[in-house]
Amino acid sequence: MEMLAIERMSSDAWERLRAIRMRALRDSPDAFWTTAAEEVTMTPGEWRRRLERSGAATFVARRAGADVGLVTGAPHHERQGDAGLYGMWVAPEARGTGAGVALISSVVQWARSAGYQSLRLEVGDANAPAVRLYERMGFVPTGVTATFPQPRAHITEHERVLDLSSALVLHCAELGRYSGITLHSAGQGLLALPRAGDLPLAHAGDRGPDHAREGGVTVLTGQRGRDVDVGPLVEVAA
Repeated sequence: MEMLAIERMSSDAWERLRAIRMRALRDSPDAFWTTAAEEVTMTPGEWRRRLERSGAATFVARRAGADVGLVTGAPHHERQGDAGLYGMWVAPEARGTGAGVALISSVVQWARSAGYQSLRLEVGDANAPAVRLYERMGFVPTGVTATFPQPRAHITEHERVLDLSSALVLHCAELGRYSGITLHSAGQGLLALPRAGDLPLAHAGDRGPDHAREGGVTVLTGQRGRDVDVGPLVEVAA
């Protein structure tokens, strides 16, 4: 199993940002307000400035030497004092590997470290896998909805928010210190967990306690006595 790495991008990585962002826009056009046709004309300076924005952080997921995921954390565009999660995308070949959990967790950690109390995002109503992922990670609907501008007014989305005061970001190696959680293989990954209730981690299942796999992490929840497979270990680079 290939190691998954999460890297915070610097302005020198603008060409990598351009490449993966354009791939995301072409692969999942209905997930983004802007289109590939709009961003393909951006200059190198504009791409670089995206990575130089004050108070923002862009993270890329790498697997087998390739960039396979992207997300940005930044001050929310409407709610002063809140953070926003923007531009989330995982390449088809990396879906189901824990890349989405790792990218979101990196933004959660960034937002909490910056002193934000809430992290907001918008997700397409028809994007069921993304909705399920955000639900598992503790994001709840706010009731705010939106419709894309013409000619894509058929695409609707809704806002979700994560209360960062009740979210807990842990390194995998620290999970075993908490009551009701048993860590079967240690690593340097990042996970976002709530302080109460069931653990909304990726790939929840009813597998047995012997399911720990090489390169992966399995934890047991005390509430229901079932294990939760969170995918491959994640190495987070500052």
